[in-house]
Amino acid sequence: MTVPAFLSLEEARERYQLGRTALADRIRHCQITPTRSGNRSFIDAAQIDVLDQLDRHLAGGRGLTDFHSPYVKVEVDEPATAAIVPARDARPSPPEPLTVETPNIDALAELERLLSFLDRASASGWKLPTSVVRHLLGATPRGSEWRRFGFTFKPSGHHGQETAWLIMKDG
Repeated sequence: MTVPAFLSLEEARERYQLGRTALADRIRHCQITPTRSGNRSFIDAAQIDVLDQLDRHLAGGRGLTDFHSPYVKVEVDEPATAAIVPARDARPSPPEPLTVETPNIDALAELERLLSFLDRASASGWKLPTSVVRHLLGATPRGSEWRRFGFTFKPSGHHGQETAWLIMKDG
């Protein structure tokens, strides 16, 4: 199953063939926080991936409590034997392995799609409502001019009850 960039909670219910309560239980268990946009809530690709893993886990006959979400912080107690080891026998631990962070290819591809969309919206003179801009960029545009990712957003009338934002590519 391919993982889309975003799903509304209604689309997630359809994806997993669940009712509202069952989906809410899974989201709560995984400690996922959906993003609100207008009257709808959305989950992103990483959260969808966790719910996909949980769905496969449950389909395999295992229980909800056996699934450990990456969003849940687990506290580990110190082993009981640590208190009995004398200090003189303590040996230095080996150095941490050197880790090199590689760019998240999915995030870069998603950013590239976003910039392509904004470029097309700018060239076409599209006016997007506040809720759509907030959903796309993760922030609410404000003021008489708002800049993000090399684009300027200016209020330009209304789209229903929301402000419509004209998108212009900077220099």
